[in-house]
Amino acid sequence: MEFSLHRYTVEEKWDHPLDSAMDSPQTLIVVFVTARPEEELCSELAGIHVSFPNSVVVGCSSSGEIYGEVLSDDSIIAAVIHFADTRLKLVHSEITDAEHIFRCRDERGRTTAGA
Repeated sequence: MEFSLHRYTVEEKWDHPLDSAMDSPQTLIVVFVTARPEEELCSELAGIHVSFPNSVVVGCSSSGEIYGEVLSDDSIIAAVIHFADTRLKLVHSEITDAEHIFRCRDERGRTTAGA
């Protein structure tokens, strides 16, 4: 397994570039981004998808991104994990209400258990 952690801010850009050579169906990218990203952050998020077209990219918005011992706002935190043997499968469901979360969890558990 290979792992790298990255931080992007408008002022400082990427602390170190994401390595697109890690792109593969066995690569997971977990992204945390400010809840109201400005245009430049949105462009960088889109760039992750362009640079990693074969990888599974998941993420969520946050009200503060943690990077090491630093808590910041208005940034992107991206963890890139390349697995040697693990197979990844992206599944998703639209959540319509709180109760729907549990139904989706149960349905996804049944459909991915045999994957």
